[in-house]
Amino acid sequence: MIECLSTCDGYVITLEHLKNHLRLTESHEDYYLETIIKAATVAVENYLQRTLLQKTLRLTHSGDQGGQMHTIHLLYPPLLSIVSVNEILSNEERRLIKRYMLTPHGSKPYMSVYGGVVEIVYKAGYGEHADCIPFPIRHGVTLLAAEMYDKRVDCVDVLSTTVQFLLQPYRVMSCV
Repeated sequence: MIECLSTCDGYVITLEHLKNHLRLTESHEDYYLETIIKAATVAVENYLQRTLLQKTLRLTHSGDQGGQMHTIHLLYPPLLSIVSVNEILSNEERRLIKRYMLTPHGSKPYMSVYGGVVEIVYKAGYGEHADCIPFPIRHGVTLLAAEMYDKRVDCVDVLSTTVQFLLQPYRVMSCV
């Protein structure tokens, strides 16, 4: 199970940036445009399986009891740092795990660790500011937000070919 413990307050693109892209000068739709920016950001994060702006995430992995070695994939890269690694004991107490092996592979970081139920708290994302995010991703969010604005009544069924082209190099793919 994964849960978000904290997020950055910023946006991947600014309201001013989207308004310039749409050639809007009035402010009566600013709130609506901000909601579109948030929705487009979430859609892009889901498509990429990545965190854009820094978040603190808690991943709980339920392995076998008895101290077996587990390989745990740290979801929603890029990985910035490990905050803590704990084993959750039967009485809900946490015991710090000091020995683990981290493989910080860019698109699929993972950790090898002994324990039963393991809790990993880590920071993921490109950074705390939009400038840390690769420009093609930010432009993809801009184009998707603009499409959402243009198609207020119709739903955006799929990402446009242009947005997919911009985002594809950053997408985390799983081989099953």
